[in-house]
Amino acid sequence: MSGPSTLAILGGVAFILVWLAASAGWTVLQMSAAAMGNDSGKLTPEKHVALLIAMAVGIALCALAVIPGGLAFFLVEKRALLTWIFGGMVGTGVVVQAISFALFFM
Repeated sequence: MSGPSTLAILGGVAFILVWLAASAGWTVLQMSAAAMGNDSGKLTPEKHVALLIAMAVGIALCALAVIPGGLAFFLVEKRALLTWIFGGMVGTGVVVQAISFALFFM
């Protein structure tokens, strides 16, 4: 039999579904917190909008990382490349969120 095994396909699909559910939960929690980040009104609206946009970009990068991550389960010949792309997207998304959060308070 050539091609991916049934277990690899099911593992990839399960990974994608769990990752998307976790990303949806993270999005709701993170954007709710970011929306309330300037309740005191001490910062400019532009800085607050910049935080919201940067957080959304970081979250989107992390969420979209599921594509190469899920494909890595059953595309064995490209697994190393897909894993690096997955890690790079997640890492970049986390860094974007961390930097935007840090800059919000400077």
